[in-house]
Amino acid sequence: MRTIKFRGLRTDGKGWHYGDLVHNSIDGHGVSIRVGIRTDDCYPVEVHPETVGQFTGLTDKNGSEIWEGDRLSHRYYGDPIVVWQKNGSWKLRSEKMNTSVGFGTWAPQIEIIGNIHEQ
Repeated sequence: MRTIKFRGLRTDGKGWHYGDLVHNSIDGHGVSIRVGIRTDDCYPVEVHPETVGQFTGLTDKNGSEIWEGDRLSHRYYGDPIVVWQKNGSWKLRSEKMNTSVGFGTWAPQIEIIGNIHEQ
């Protein structure tokens, strides 16, 4: 079965939070949040909506999970490439060139070097 999970940068500055995506919910202190990520404790943590990304289900050559918005390196590209979603499929997009390709078979050859939200 495919793993569906999300991540987002916390609004309190404490890094990334991982789990289920929720909208218009209440946190553990009764505070209303617009967009959050809920983990096993059932209470969501508020995240910046623009940083929310989905797990692709793939790992890079080091075994690290690849997420939407990750910046990757690949030996055939001279510049970083970014993971994004288009029409229900994951794509790689060159940051300098206006090109994109699917990347399922490339995953073992690429390495995460950052993400578009923390540069």
